[in-house]
Amino acid sequence: MKRKLKYLDSSCIDDIVNMYEVERKTLRDCGRKYGLSRPSVKRLLEENGTHIRTNSESHRKHITDAEIAETVEWYESGHTLDECSEKTGLKRSTTYNILKNHTKTRNTSEYTKGKRRDEATRAKISKSKMGHPVSEKVRQRMRDYNRNLDKKTIQIKLTKAWLTKKLHGTCNTSKPEEELYQRLLKENVNKTILRQYKDSERYPFYCDFYIVEDDKFIELNAHWSHGGKPYDENDEECQKKLALWREKAKTSAFYAQAIKVWTETDVLKAKTAKEHNLNYEVIY
Repeated sequence: MKRKLKYLDSSCIDDIVNMYEVERKTLRDCGRKYGLSRPSVKRLLEENGTHIRTNSESHRKHITDAEIAETVEWYESGHTLDECSEKTGLKRSTTYNILKNHTKTRNTSEYTKGKRRDEATRAKISKSKMGHPVSEKVRQRMRDYNRNLDKKTIQIKLTKAWLTKKLHGTCNTSKPEEELYQRLLKENVNKTILRQYKDSERYPFYCDFYIVEDDKFIELNAHWSHGGKPYDENDEECQKKLALWREKAKTSAFYAQAIKVWTETDVLKAKTAKEHNLNYEVIY
């Protein structure tokens, strides 16, 4: 038979309050020790000023001061949010809320600045972005940005991009160029094929491929900015395309740059190769 509340002394009441607030036991568990029903325990706690947990609060994991301290210490020593979560065994969202309330979370760009991501991280980022469609809002923002760039700025940005790729060895990694490279390797067994080769005296441009034994220069003009074929001022098709590009160049600095590549740079490369009587091939 369950006891009545009036028979409980102050020590029993304190014990029930401690079980509920500190040990976070349920109302039923607290009453089981003293033979009290769940409603009786609830009334007792309310009379003693104890907040009765809601259903969501009851199911929420109680975070101890030790867990909070460990999470903050681990994070401030340089570990990531995920590593902190794995270390303490807490959910990622719980770990984030702890850090948000007890420390200053790091800005990702500031934290990774100057640090090179490993191959696994780069592959993971690349895979996560693969196949994601670009919204029209983003496309329009890029169009507005490019429209406001002058020709000189475009050339500087392209130069910086080229130097960075050259430094990290990531130049010319497009699919057509990689396929051509593999084909050249199969067709020229035991021969040395260099990529992005430059001969300062005979061909002062970065050539896509150079076969050392044959002294052969190969340019792959697969990108649309090369016009799809050599530029000829007497060719009607070339003039129609050029007129279209000039119209688009009024609002796009990249079309203006493409015009220069097709009608000036490519023409100059071919002329230079002819003047030096080079073994020269251009593939479209």
